Amino acid sequence: MTDAAEVMTQATALAFRGVVTTGVYCRTNCISRPPRPENMRRFVCVAEAEAAGFRPCRRCRPNDEEFAKRNTALVAEACRLIDAGDSSPTVAALAHALGISEGHFHRTFRAQTGVTPRAYIQEKRAALLREGLRPGISVTATFYEAGYGSSSRFYAVSNRALGMAPADYRAGGRAETLRFALGLASLGSILVASSKKGVVAILMGDDPARTWTRKLN
Repeated sequence: MTDAAEVMTQATALAFRGVVTTGVYCRTNCISRPPRPENMRRFVCVAEAEAAGFRPCRRCRPNDEEFAKRNTALVAEACRLIDAGDSSPTVAALAHALGISEGHFHRTFRAQTGVTPRAYIQEKRAALLREGLRPGISVTATFYEAGYGSSSRFYAVSNRALGMAPADYRAGGRAETLRFALGLASLGSILVASSKKGVVAILMGDDPARTWTRKLN
């Protein structure tokens, strides 16, 4: 099970690593093969790595601010496409719309947000489900509106999507203990909340903590 702490660790891994045997430093989320722990040094910034005599990786280009800005803009556009659509797009369709390969899109999205594109799409669908699970509204009507094609598919993923049983969520999360973590990612602040059964919410924005408080109330 993925919990709030694990997602937050991925989302806020902003340090740099240097490989002693090659003299190269990378972003922590670089796709290059990770070095052995005894051959790795960690740095908090580019200047520190270069002052120690390391040169930048040619793959992740840690010293290229324009490269980082382009990747941030690319992921922001992907999030806009996901959030604006009435249905959940596939990762392949998103990569095609952005004009890049599916593999590059997957790596870039995860590096910027801490979650995979698929996880973000699933969270968007889960958010629609959570919004619809209110007293007086049937569970059946809610899961169809959220894009789940059948009851069997919905119940197969409901605990993971909601972090609890649908009836318990509609009742306000009765008898559930939630944990949450707040951190900074490339696109802004991120809040991840989880129960014993799974991730309850992933929120990004200027003030996700306030949004989370409103949802709890």
